[in-house]
Amino acid sequence: LKWLTNNCLSMRAKAMAAASFKRSTMEITENKDANPLLWFSLPSVVPAQALPSPGGVPILKDGNVIGGLGLGGGSPVEDHDCALAGAAAV
Repeated sequence: LKWLTNNCLSMRAKAMAAASFKRSTMEITENKDANPLLWFSLPSVVPAQALPSPGGVPILKDGNVIGGLGLGGGSPVEDHDCALAGAAAV
């Protein structure tokens, strides 16, 4: 049960990060070196609310963000690819 709870929080936080920053968490992770202070301070500013870890994508409709989708449990690439497929199906 603990794993399930932690994984659900992680998936929600990935979805929140993707929706808030209007880009996939894979892209956020790849660009974190441009502003490392932001990414290192984010967990203390909004604890468990936004996780810039691969597996989150924004859900777009007509170019506008209408939500986010976060996945976990696989490798970073697997989580990212599955999230992209899920968002495309919405």
